Amino acid sequence: MATGDTLRKVDNHDWYGYIGSAPYPDEIGNGQWAAFHHVHRAGEPSGSVGAVVYRGKNGEGEQKDYLVAWSTPWGMWYRNKAYCEIGAVNCYQNLWAGMYNRVANSDYSSSARSNGCEIDARIETGDSPKFTAKITVR
Repeated sequence: MATGDTLRKVDNHDWYGYIGSAPYPDEIGNGQWAAFHHVHRAGEPSGSVGAVVYRGKNGEGEQKDYLVAWSTPWGMWYRNKAYCEIGAVNCYQNLWAGMYNRVANSDYSSSARSNGCEIDARIETGDSPKFTAKITVR
């Protein structure tokens, strides 16, 4: 992820799976990238489905929440999904049930734009895909 402002982690949600050996970074500096490892539970046919929310300023200097989410379901008959949104501060706190449906109905890529900010999220195919999200402020 990259942006014109430091991003600070404010929330995350696991529908299936959990954060692995590399946790979500608490902060991502301007122009920096970060990585985390989200995995499915051993022995469970449920895959990895989760989301993380970071907060930072948009192009107009206002604080916004940036949500990025992914779905790597268990089984070759399901497709991986990437999803992203830009919203007001704290707008995702109690919306996780409905957010799951948005992620499940997404595709291999997703983008969001709002007031000088953009998110581009993508996920690869396969059972251990790389998920990438780039957050840009213009």
